[in-house]
Amino acid sequence: MPKLNGGSESVSFSLPGWLIDLVDEACKRRDLNRSLFAQRAFKKYLADIAALDPDFWETEYQKRIQKS
Repeated sequence: MPKLNGGSESVSFSLPGWLIDLVDEACKRRDLNRSLFAQRAFKKYLADIAALDPDFWETEYQKRIQKS
């Protein structure tokens, strides 16, 4: 069985400066750090995808089971 609630992993990516400014402003208003902001944004994006594709989570789960 795959570990779906495993630990965190560091990632690095680049964003345009204007977008970083917007993210930082949003973080300050909501008392979040960039990491938590990114986690929430990624989860919302995935939820939006899943809303368009009802089989999304089942498909992703099955892929992870096959890898383990």
